[in-house]
Amino acid sequence: MPFKHRHKKRHKHPNRERPKHSKKHLGWRFEEYPHNLKHKNRIKSKIKHDSRTTTHHKIPRSRGGVNEEGNRKEVVDWVHKAWHRIFLNWTPNEVIRAFRVNNRNFFIRNNDLLKQDWFSLFGDRSDKEIIEIIKREWS
Repeated sequence: MPFKHRHKKRHKHPNRERPKHSKKHLGWRFEEYPHNLKHKNRIKSKIKHDSRTTTHHKIPRSRGGVNEEGNRKEVVDWVHKAWHRIFLNWTPNEVIRAFRVNNRNFFIRNNDLLKQDWFSLFGDRSDKEIIEIIKREWS
């Protein structure tokens, strides 16, 4: 006969309420995730709560890019992850060409996480403004 693990029974306290789960209970971790942030404060709150940076290579090293100053840029970690979730391992010029031929739905692919990432990076900006951001910030 196999060994059975026996648990001790816990006594319930009739006068003590069970802790309720709320935003306050979860603390700062709740603010970290974009789907929990309010529409207007999404970018501002994320930057305030998580400002760790990582190195982004404009031309990826896996595609022949070099690890030199002109090809590197320090980017906030969650922004870097959002960029690569949406645009994979593409160069900024490839992203701009694909964006001009297609539209934003080509990159979002009916995926809720990608939609959140897109909004975190670009908000409600027009196509022309998005191309300018990509040229200015990522090229």
